[in-house]
Amino acid sequence: MGSLMPEDFAEYLVAAVIAHIDKIKPLYSMNSLKNNQHSTTLLIDISDEYKVRIEDGKEFSKSIFFKIYKDAFRNTYEIVRQNESAKSDLDVYNNIIVFSGERGRGKSSSMVSFLKSLTNIQKFKKVDFFLDFPISEIINRKFASLDIIDPSLFKGEETLFEIIVAKMFSKFQNSFSNSGKEINHDDKRLVLKEFQKVFTNLKVINGGKKYIYDREPIDALSALAYGSNLYSSFTSLIDVYLDKVEQCEFLVIAIDDFDLNMADTYKMLEDIRQFLIQHKILILVSCRIEQVYQSVENNFLNQFGRLPARFEDRKTSHTITINEGRGYSQRININENGPREGNFHIDPLRIQANRYVEKLFPLSHILSMPVITDTNPLPIEFREGKYVTPKIDKFIINIDKELFTENKPLNYLSQYAESDKIGTEVFVGNNLQDVVLDLIYSKTGVFINKPTYRLNAIIPNTLRQVHSLIGAITLSVDSLSNLKNYIVDIAQNELPSKLVDIFINLEKQEFQMMNLHFLNFMGIIREHFDISNKNDFNYLLYPKNPGNVSLGDTYSVLKRFYDNVRNHDELAVKFLDYISIYLAVRTKIMERSNPSKLMQATMGGYFNGYNEVFPVQRRGGKRRDWVTFRLNQWDELSDEERYWLGFFIQFLGVYQNDYRDKKESPFFKELNSQGGNIEHAIFSPLAPLSNSMFATDVWRSLMKTSEDANSSQLYRELLEWNESNSLQSFLNNNMFYLEFLQTLDEISKRQHKSDSVGSYSAAIKDYMLISADQALDRIKEKYPYIALDLKHKVVDHPVYHKWNDMDENRNVFDIVDGLFDMSDERETFSQQDKNTARELLRNYNRYFANPQEQSPRGAKQAMNTVVKSFADSSYPREKLEEFRKLMDLDLEDGLNRIKNYLNQMR
Repeated sequence: MGSLMPEDFAEYLVAAVIAHIDKIKPLYSMNSLKNNQHSTTLLIDISDEYKVRIEDGKEFSKSIFFKIYKDAFRNTYEIVRQNESAKSDLDVYNNIIVFSGERGRGKSSSMVSFLKSLTNIQKFKKVDFFLDFPISEIINRKFASLDIIDPSLFKGEETLFEIIVAKMFSKFQNSFSNSGKEINHDDKRLVLKEFQKVFTNLKVINGGKKYIYDREPIDALSALAYGSNLYSSFTSLIDVYLDKVEQCEFLVIAIDDFDLNMADTYKMLEDIRQFLIQHKILILVSCRIEQVYQSVENNFLNQFGRLPARFEDRKTSHTITINEGRGYSQRININENGPREGNFHIDPLRIQANRYVEKLFPLSHILSMPVITDTNPLPIEFREGKYVTPKIDKFIINIDKELFTENKPLNYLSQYAESDKIGTEVFVGNNLQDVVLDLIYSKTGVFINKPTYRLNAIIPNTLRQVHSLIGAITLSVDSLSNLKNYIVDIAQNELPSKLVDIFINLEKQEFQMMNLHFLNFMGIIREHFDISNKNDFNYLLYPKNPGNVSLGDTYSVLKRFYDNVRNHDELAVKFLDYISIYLAVRTKIMERSNPSKLMQATMGGYFNGYNEVFPVQRRGGKRRDWVTFRLNQWDELSDEERYWLGFFIQFLGVYQNDYRDKKESPFFKELNSQGGNIEHAIFSPLAPLSNSMFATDVWRSLMKTSEDANSSQLYRELLEWNESNSLQSFLNNNMFYLEFLQTLDEISKRQHKSDSVGSYSAAIKDYMLISADQALDRIKEKYPYIALDLKHKVVDHPVYHKWNDMDENRNVFDIVDGLFDMSDERETFSQQDKNTARELLRNYNRYFANPQEQSPRGAKQAMNTVVKSFADSSYPREKLEEFRKLMDLDLEDGLNRIKNYLNQMR
């Protein structure tokens, strides 16, 4: 190498810069798509999670980056056209194409794929993608490229321009020393001479003015124009280099992760502005454009400090000088008052930074990576000409089966060719959310819901995040624990420390204590969630006895938080999604490791009355899902009838909100064993969903006979049902249960008007035997991959199924109707609540007596005060608040309901 160039040139380029190149390892590897890949299909191959995937030009028409490639070639054509125009003005000429996107969105992959296709463009003359205008106009052009530049590997001393010159020289050397390529000796000398000119000008620039004035006068005068000298010498080098070394028309310079070297972003931009915006050069940049803006703004801020944030009435301007290095400077006039929109002020330095970046990276040259979570509701192909646009209509995840011990192909994949599944486990869907949730369920058994109007927060935003999630649950034999650890990890990365502390604390707790700690933590943080009625359901949020906490309590709290959080509140939504998944995973782990302990957490039921389901009775406003009644009619029932009806009893005795704080268990109390008769109970149509797991406890609690429970046919049927029931496992999942409850509520209210279903027993029979199974059908349709055996529907549940057998026995249904008609909620109200109700009826009688004569505004304000009067009583407050909301739709009806309820309380 020393024989080819002067010693000082060799010393500078080789010692200072070429050594840097040796440290750069190959960053990219090829990985072709499957031949059977469908158009606009995102294929994620788990065996390639650590590779930057390079697509072949033949695959561009099927790629999710289709539009990116189209726009990149369109920009290239424009650059080539301007390059050949005799009138091309470098002041308006721009030769930069930017591939912009968040980390992991594929900007490096798409840039390198485009670079590979551009430098080999003549190989694709017969490929349809390359035959359309304007790509067809450049198909015969020749493009050469340098090794990809990664600024994040700069040590701080090199400049972008020096690295480019060094890479050019390295390729020049290798072109004849390694490849055996013959270069004419005169051509070598000519190329070397051009390198020497560039080096000399670099040396002058780096030496400073003292170095210039120490030279001979004539040489010093010539060197004074060192900036323009370097530009012109580099232009000459490009011409000679392309002609003699590459035999091409254009040199493509690709810079990957431009924004990661934040300290030198502005310096690199200045190198581009001063030396690289010229003909015969095409610059490709991958970066997150927002970070480039921020880096330039930070550079301006470091030089000049933040201009005063306060805007004066009179206009004040500052003239600042930006030192651009190498003797260049730029003067910028900044108006302190700056643009403003109403009360929103725009930072003047930010304006200048954005203008500076946009001049180098114009918006028309910025190619934004597609968002992989954009989906079509149906696999419809939207076409642009003959090519499918990058709106993804199929997602495929391939997993190497040899990595796993359990791989069961999913039945609904049988429509695809059997050859597709050889050696791999395949997950296919119309959108990323469906495929990811399918895979998670298949590997862990954990159901994760699809919220309305948004994606679940666990769904990744980038390809890199997709690989991280899938790898976490597939590259281990303990997928459940790995999923739990993944949730905790992303929570730590994405949530505020106050919310992260909840996950860290729950990780330390055994299962029953975990639920208690969760409820207490939610009480602590609810002030940050804009939860309405902050004084209600305190008994749920601050329990003391973990044995009296049920899964239904956690379900109710999660629902209340979800109902009061807006979808745009990103942190709140993420927290709720992550904590819901975390709790579901912990429950699934307990279900598999210690099912008897999980059963203890279901003794209080899945439904605790805090959230309403089913239409209320229009006359009187009685709830049908949570009914307090007296047991004085039970003596008329046979043992089997009493046992059957007992599964609908959620609580025996007067319901006390604070039972979660007491030592005594309120669940499955035994009649006549508490030092006196129990006269009250709470009836719920939903109670059998959990009570059926406690068939023996229900028998012992309610039956006076000394006979064993085995004497009951219903008992024997329940034991068989519990052995094979697939529904129970889903109900133990908070996300499934809440979706089931919401769907059941929607169907029952739509199909069965409040007072159109006849008697109470007829109403709840329709709700549970018809609406409930329709809800399960809808869920199964929405989530086709879940193993919900529809043979185990609600109508087949022994308790609900027996309803049909009892249709001819009106005795039991007369009693059910009677307990509803005679239900008396007054017994559950405190004396203070009763006194408050009497006082409110007196004080606000004029609103109740003549509702049609009251102003809507005044009546609503008065009823707001009524609601607030029960700040410390969650149940009355909830009911009154419900009726107050009804006033917004029907003022008179709402007032009447409030009056009737207060009368019922007093």
